[in-house]
Amino acid sequence: MQHVDPPEVPRTGEIVALTSEELERLLKAFEGTPYDVPVALAARTGLRRDEICALSLGDVDDVAHLVRVRRIIEDVPPGETPRFAEPKSPVAREPIHLDETAVELLRGHIADLEAGLAKSGSRIAPDRLLFARADGAPFVLSEFEKAFRDVAERAGFPGLRFHHLRDTLATHLVQAGESITAVAARMRHEDPASTSRRYAP
Repeated sequence: MQHVDPPEVPRTGEIVALTSEELERLLKAFEGTPYDVPVALAARTGLRRDEICALSLGDVDDVAHLVRVRRIIEDVPPGETPRFAEPKSPVAREPIHLDETAVELLRGHIADLEAGLAKSGSRIAPDRLLFARADGAPFVLSEFEKAFRDVAERAGFPGLRFHHLRDTLATHLVQAGESITAVAARMRHEDPASTSRRYAP
């Protein structure tokens, strides 16, 4: 039997950028789970975990192909109710462009939410969380992260973190020839120099 070395587990803080093929395999592993749309959306936008879990219907403008981060979710110990907070910096509030695939992802997800509520005679409100637990409550970030890592590990990516989706997008943009200034704007970094140090050393 041929020996196959297991994938190396990333160290904390280490940049991890999946190849296009690896990212496709990862996204495939999330299909049919409660996390498929937020994971796919993060991979295409660079949205952070605390941002994507706080998005509501009113934050999405599918006509203008934009999403706005008005708030984030603070991490709390399991069993406690997650709290909303202000984004950590003004640049984090900058509108995020959605490509056509991301728009279609969100339109389909919102349609599914509307269909589910219609069965009980309800309508989706603008402050309705787009991604939440089955009871509509916000995700606890540590539980969301654990669920992500569990699926990723089963797909052959031990140690992969949700933030590595952001690393992957930034790395692919640099490799595609985007300027550091453009990548910094896309990632909503305050200082392009930090983008350069991290993704184009």
